[in-house]
Amino acid sequence: MNSNRTRVAKGGVLVLGGGFAGSCVARELGRTGATIVNPTNFMLYTPLLPEAGAGSVEPRHVAVPLRTVAPDADLVLGSAVGLDPTHRVVEVESDAGRFELAYADLVVALGTVTPNPLLRELNLPLDGHGRVRVDETLRVVGAPSIWALGDCAAVPNEARPGETDPATCQHALRQARALARNLRGTPRPYRSRTRGEMATLGRRDVAELSLPGARTDQGAESGRRPDVEPDTRRQAHDMDSYEAVLFDLDGVLTSTAALHARCWKEVFDDVLVEAGRRAGAVQEPFDVERDYLAHVDGKTREDGVRDFLRARGIDVPEGHPDSAPDEWSVHGIGNRKQALVERALASEPIEAFAGAVRLVRALREAGVRTAVVSSSANCDDVLRAAGIADLFELTVDGNDVTRLGLRGKPAPDGFLEGARRLAANPERTVVVEDALAGVAAGRAGGFGLVVGVARNGTREELLSAGADLVVADLGELLR
Repeated sequence: MNSNRTRVAKGGVLVLGGGFAGSCVARELGRTGATIVNPTNFMLYTPLLPEAGAGSVEPRHVAVPLRTVAPDADLVLGSAVGLDPTHRVVEVESDAGRFELAYADLVVALGTVTPNPLLRELNLPLDGHGRVRVDETLRVVGAPSIWALGDCAAVPNEARPGETDPATCQHALRQARALARNLRGTPRPYRSRTRGEMATLGRRDVAELSLPGARTDQGAESGRRPDVEPDTRRQAHDMDSYEAVLFDLDGVLTSTAALHARCWKEVFDDVLVEAGRRAGAVQEPFDVERDYLAHVDGKTREDGVRDFLRARGIDVPEGHPDSAPDEWSVHGIGNRKQALVERALASEPIEAFAGAVRLVRALREAGVRTAVVSSSANCDDVLRAAGIADLFELTVDGNDVTRLGLRGKPAPDGFLEGARRLAANPERTVVVEDALAGVAAGRAGGFGLVVGVARNGTREELLSAGADLVVADLGELLR
């Protein structure tokens, strides 16, 4: 190498390539830092390139600035042209000329559709397909300070002995998370799980949208152009690339939404009869589909009472948290409904949705933290009754909302509290909700992805409320 200048990679980690794999490694290292060498200052979301070419989405929506993906990393616009593993330096060519970058650990993530000729020029050990040979820790064979992942690496697939990980964004993201852990501590084998893995959220054959925020009612075969809303679009990721996932309870994890709706109808029908008697006018009964979804679903008991009665033009005093269930007050009506729920929970079996359970288990196996954020005061009891309490690190429920003075949904306070307790960045956290108020809360909190669950055909409403992605069942997010 003949360059006269030598720089040192941030944090001692030098990443060659700013695609999914390389940028994710740098992002996972966080403030520890890394230096990325890439010819451009953006990352392409390659699964959407065919759609961009066909005009289904605008080209600007498949490019993401690297400084957005990995804000703590240093970025060098250029290409590697030489490698000296003995002295741990890489020669880089850029518009500013040639110079050397010294490293403690080198990460090779030069992913392309076809084998990258630079890999051979760097004298890295390659397999018969032109990919870098790595061991189970993602370390390059025979090179203790060099690592490789993504499309350019032949990564062993533990689930299928003798085979390697397919060249997909999903596998690149998983490898990146594992490699970042290895760079921070004692290297551990990368465990590839082919079964039960999250499908790419850009896939249309599992009912997801082409991009979070892009709306389409038919699959790619329909030829229809999705109704894209650029101002609400967020970058597509696999769910297991996030730090944490916060789940609502009723209607998302368990079938108890119907139980709550039934109890609300029994309470409100009596309230409406009494209100009509007092006002001398007949009130229409509570409509489970229309009134529950619009005014009650996802909210605390008290907010649900206030909002529904306000919609009917009925004024009642606030009362107190310990108001008797037969008292004509917000708290009294709420306590009446709570008594009905408690009786129902004691006498009826509680079931968890099988698809939701499979998704949560897959997330936990992938190292993603999980919690439940619910407006229900019965959250812990329901989780135990459904036999899924052990799948979540913690809960934030209606009791916490009251005790901490948090605002109920559609305010994001409960979800933000859940992220805080998990020490997770909201931008790196997913919210999963079936209620319009809950989806709006996830959106208002600035969470990285908001997934709506439309078990009652509320897909368009959930999208309008701010969902990035809507599925009929969480099992659709699994292959």
